[in-house]
Formats: sequence, structure tokens, C-alpha cells
Amino acid sequence: MASVLLDTGPLVALFRRNDTHHARAVAWFRKHRGLLLTTQAVVTEAWHLVSAPARLPLVRFVTAACEILEFDADGQARIAATLERYADLPMDYADATLVVQGERFGIGAIATIDVNDFSVYRRANGKAFKLVF
Repeated sequence: MASVLLDTGPLVALFRRNDTHHARAVAWFRKHRGLLLTTQAVVTEAWHLVSAPARLPLVRFVTAACEILEFDADGQARIAATLERYADLPMDYADATLVVQGERFGIGAIATIDVNDFSVYRRANGKAFKLVF
């Protein structure tokens, strides 16, 4: 199975039992066999959205199941340009990091509950993201 970018929503839903998407997240993560790629911004955002007791399990999960994609100076500049391009939405920082890394590594699939925004975002080649969650 291909690599998938992991956004905040499914990650939070996995660790919040009262989340509307919790059951769906549990089922999706159980069946997913591909590489999960995310960014530190997504992990930080998720950390702040889950309860204190869920934070360490969240970090353990990310450590075991995900690859955290890093940014160099050029990547940071591309994040800023992406935020400017979608300023009318407005795009949040974590989303911009995923769009930039999707472009950088040629990854078009994303696990997100943010359907409205990720249906609008495009990679540098003009292609839409494939929503897999």
C-alpha cells in the first residue's frame, strides 16, 4: 500500500473516545498497512487537542507507527508561500506542512477529516489530494 499523509483529525479521533470519528479512526488504523507520514506540527496540534492522559499514548503511537517529515530552510519558505496561496481559506500551519511534504515526496493520499479544505488544496503539479480516511 502507498504512503499516506496523516493529518490531525484522524490522530485525535483515535485517542478521543467521545470523538465523532473515533470508531472510524480505530477501524481505519487497524486496517491501514502503508507508511504513515506526518509532521511535527500535526503531532503538536494533536497533543493540544487530546486529554492529558492520552498525550503519552499519542506520542508512543506516532513514534511507533509514523515517520515524522522534517523541513529545511527551503521547506520553511515553501510553507510560507503555501500559507500565502491559501490565505483566503485560511489554511492552518499544520495543513501547510502536509501540503508541502506531499509535494516534496510526491504523496497524493491523505488521511484527514478536513474534507472541505483538502478538497481545495492542490499540489504543485495541480493535482488534488486523494482523501483516504
